[in-house]
Amino acid sequence: MLLIGRPIVACVDSPTSTLASLLTSVLQPLVVNCVPAHLTSTSHFLENIRDYHLEENHRFVSFDVVNLYGSIPLEDSCFPGLISIVTEFFFANNGNPMFEAISRPDFAELLRMVFTSDTVKIKDSHFHQTSGIQMGNGASVVCAVIFMDFIEKNILQVAGDKIKLWVRFIDDIFCIFERADANDILNICNDIHPSISFTVEHAVDNSLAFLDVFLQRNSNNGFSFSLYSKPSHSGHVLPWKSHHVRSLLINVLINEFRRALALGSDHLHKEKGIEMIRQRFASNGYPPNVLKRCEWKARLPATRSVSAAGEKRVFLSLPFQSEQQARAIRSSARKCGLTQHMSLNFYSKTLARILKPKKEKLCTKTNCKFCEAGQGDCWTKECVYLIKCLTCDSFYIGETKRTMRSRLREHMSSESSLVHEHLKSHSRSPKLDDIRWNVIHARLDNWSLRRRVELSEIQKRNPDINVQR
Repeated sequence: MLLIGRPIVACVDSPTSTLASLLTSVLQPLVVNCVPAHLTSTSHFLENIRDYHLEENHRFVSFDVVNLYGSIPLEDSCFPGLISIVTEFFFANNGNPMFEAISRPDFAELLRMVFTSDTVKIKDSHFHQTSGIQMGNGASVVCAVIFMDFIEKNILQVAGDKIKLWVRFIDDIFCIFERADANDILNICNDIHPSISFTVEHAVDNSLAFLDVFLQRNSNNGFSFSLYSKPSHSGHVLPWKSHHVRSLLINVLINEFRRALALGSDHLHKEKGIEMIRQRFASNGYPPNVLKRCEWKARLPATRSVSAAGEKRVFLSLPFQSEQQARAIRSSARKCGLTQHMSLNFYSKTLARILKPKKEKLCTKTNCKFCEAGQGDCWTKECVYLIKCLTCDSFYIGETKRTMRSRLREHMSSESSLVHEHLKSHSRSPKLDDIRWNVIHARLDNWSLRRRVELSEIQKRNPDINVQR
């Protein structure tokens, strides 16, 4: 069965993920300073068009690249590839002293290593993306922006003064032009690089959706704009009845109201965005009084992260147990006057972290003496275990948070260990050859639960070594 979709490879655990992060930290400042068309956010886009004056013959459209990440070639063919374009961009604009001594071939090899080392494992088979760059790679976004900078420079050179404004968020492009047809500019875009294909979205009734704003040409030959949501949006947000701290849900709602206000050009368009957010969250179970209070808070000036005395406020993160606990802590902080100096943040584990077992390190040592002395892996931790004396068949039950390797080493060497004391009564120096061990219960990360399981096993089995004193 053939599945058609975008290949998204999670590369956070790849061998080159750290190198990808390093290259991103080096290239990102260069992109901000040396790519004039690059947009960092919707607010940045609105700064470019808020006071823009449209002439009578000005038209505006948006362009999009078809499958940008999967279409970017890494190596040069008859046209430049990503590696040579990014390398040339870096050495033309580099001011980082960390990379002053690096040569062009070495920098290109670092890029090649980052984009060719990622694989994904599906049903014990490893797969490698053969064309384009991975969407999950840490360096993909910044390198895609640099690649598009190369493409658009060639477009602007061919189009000349027909294009009045060209701004871009990765591959979403907003263009204002004159003395041309939108399809003519589209043909220019598609003639630059054979791997990159553009599509165009025309303005309908002088209105166009771009990013998350809806643009309209007003009577003053400027732009009016408001919050926009795609028709394909499901309308789902964090439900009010979800197991999250209430302050998190309220802050999400307040920030959504603030976004609607920020993306509205005037009172009418602000209220339009507010109504959209109100209906969306109401359909997800948010009470009317909560919606009303959060909307009121969103209209207030944003609080500063600096206290009245000029000192910077401290952000303290605490684990979320229950809503009652969070309210009690916030109340105590207010009574003590600590809220003037710090902000409290409560976090909770995701359902995946709660249900998914922890990754345990496995012993890779050949002929490991600890593993050979037992029935299990010596790197097992947070468990209840049994140690049996091979000389007299007596046994011991214990618990440990550390690895069995560390605990067994302690039993063999520590004078205070009951196992050490018992083995010493049979031989002068206790050895791993004198015992056999196995794990009874594993994955007990809670200390109280682990102790209860240990006591239950001791009562049930009545081990000799535990009670020899």
